[in-house]
Amino acid sequence: MTTPQSMRAATIRGASWATAAALFTKIAGLAVQWVFGWMLMPEDFELWGIATSLTIFTAALSDGGVLRLLKQQPDRYGELCGPATLVAAVANVLGGVLLLVVGWSSRSLYDSDAFMPLLAWLAVGMMIRTPASILKSKLAIDLRFGAVSGVEIASVVVRSTAMIWMATAGYGPLSFVVPPLIATIVESIVPVFLGAARGFRIWPIRRRTLVEVLAVSRWTVPTTAAGGLTRRGDYLVLGLVLPGVLGVYFFGYQLAASAIQLFTGGLQSVLLPTLAKLLRDPPRLAAGFSRVFRMLAFVTCPAGALLFLAADPGIHLLWQGRWDAAIPVTEAVAASLVVQAVVPACAIAIETVGRWGIRMLLQLLDGVSLMAVTWVAATVPDADAGTIAWILVAQRVVFG
Repeated sequence: MTTPQSMRAATIRGASWATAAALFTKIAGLAVQWVFGWMLMPEDFELWGIATSLTIFTAALSDGGVLRLLKQQPDRYGELCGPATLVAAVANVLGGVLLLVVGWSSRSLYDSDAFMPLLAWLAVGMMIRTPASILKSKLAIDLRFGAVSGVEIASVVVRSTAMIWMATAGYGPLSFVVPPLIATIVESIVPVFLGAARGFRIWPIRRRTLVEVLAVSRWTVPTTAAGGLTRRGDYLVLGLVLPGVLGVYFFGYQLAASAIQLFTGGLQSVLLPTLAKLLRDPPRLAAGFSRVFRMLAFVTCPAGALLFLAADPGIHLLWQGRWDAAIPVTEAVAASLVVQAVVPACAIAIETVGRWGIRMLLQLLDGVSLMAVTWVAATVPDADAGTIAWILVAQRVVFG
């Protein structure tokens, strides 16, 4: 029987591991960005921004949207893992192929095909990601958050080391895409040694459970697609309307987004499988979410203020004026941190109780409005990356 004390301990333990892994990830990420800021040019970041923006067309197929179902119903993992793995594998392969098709078709829009090698590596990475996704989900379902963090840290070490080496060796924008592919392979192997494969089986797949998984996917797939608009829709619009500022905008935004991920990166891995066990006890479920929201608000308010104050001197010092144009972008994202950091917890609250339709609608409205506001901001006379970022603050705060 799951007691309030055991659930509280599991949540605290999971949050502690997730925070430690996120802190390690962001320190490594800052080291990578520092190297990239010196070794790469704005044009390289522009190419990467275009490539990653095109992935919004395949985000809907990422893992077939089934990982949320596995975490939302942890007690049925043995029954659901087979059909979930099948759906995820098929969706990921289709997504990789579609990404190549989208890239090939988009060359005339950008009057360039320089981003195609990046898309090819991204496509391969998507095609092979299913084992890593399923096995890491199993560790989270078993509330083995230390093991989840161990996998993440191993992946970060491999990815960051490879990214720094490739950038210093002169591989340019390929430094963005090859190391994550290597990290995906690591994430597929390490969980096996941690016991994540125990109890895993694909066959037999019962028709009833396959239909159930597909029924949930009809909501989670469009939700994932809308999530792609929210995460990368601004890159897509800027790449088409104002490509000259995309590199600077991308650099400043990614630097600030790391701060948000520090607080929210492990939320889904921890909260969804943990609090899903409380579905039959609504008062405890509500109390658990209330504590999470209060904790996030308490931590992110001073963190956002600190990031805002440190952006100007910090970026100038780290890159000796090379990326000063990105300072307003980082400051703008920091200003919205208080609201944005709570958004993933709200989304998890909706997913935990299985309100997939509401989750999809909110995500879609957020993504579409972000792209619309980005387009309006990009058409402002003499708009630069900072101007666009500050206009987008209003959209992020309202939908947050």
